[in-house]
Amino acid sequence: MKSEQKDIGNRLKEIRKIFNNGYKCSLEQFSELLGESKFNIANYEQGKANIPNRTINALYAIGINPIYIISGEGDKFAPNLKGKDLKEKCSKVQDISIEVFELDDFENMTNEELIDTANKYQSVAGNIIKMLSERKSK
Repeated sequence: MKSEQKDIGNRLKEIRKIFNNGYKCSLEQFSELLGESKFNIANYEQGKANIPNRTINALYAIGINPIYIISGEGDKFAPNLKGKDLKEKCSKVQDISIEVFELDDFENMTNEELIDTANKYQSVAGNIIKMLSERKSK
């Protein structure tokens, strides 16, 4: 049972890492979306506690497939409007290629463009770290 809880927690953490329009969502942001405390979410992610039905329902309401969370089967995204929208946003992020910027380019960007660019680089850096980790384990 503990192994199952750990697997469910890992899938929940995986979802949190892509939830913010394809970017990582903080524990605080994610817990707020789900109407849970950050301590509860941390316990679910670590496999220390079972995810209650209210949280499973909240995940579905924000576009996450509860079947995927519980069993690892099927699509990560719920077959509802929120799920389809989230899936589309996440797929766009995965298509990001690294662009080279000069400092002058940043100075001409709006705050919103700067935040978007920072999120893109953070996402790409996370993907690179994950790839390196997978290579080490082989």
